[in-house]
Amino acid sequence: MSKQDYPFASASMFLLLASLHVVILVTGFQMVIGGWEVPKFINLFAVFVFTFLAYVGYQLEKTVKGKKK
Repeated sequence: MSKQDYPFASASMFLLLASLHVVILVTGFQMVIGGWEVPKFINLFAVFVFTFLAYVGYQLEKTVKGKKK
């Protein structure tokens, strides 16, 4: 993978993770880790964090692709 493709790949994975957490919130799926039920606000926080990281990754991709020309 080239340096120009990395921001797009990582941003896409972050967007996929954000989408997964949205599905978890909408469907009401309970996450249990070692017997501990993960509260919904943690999933909501994860949605914001992963969406922000995806946005930054896509902005970085635009910057990298712009310098490539």
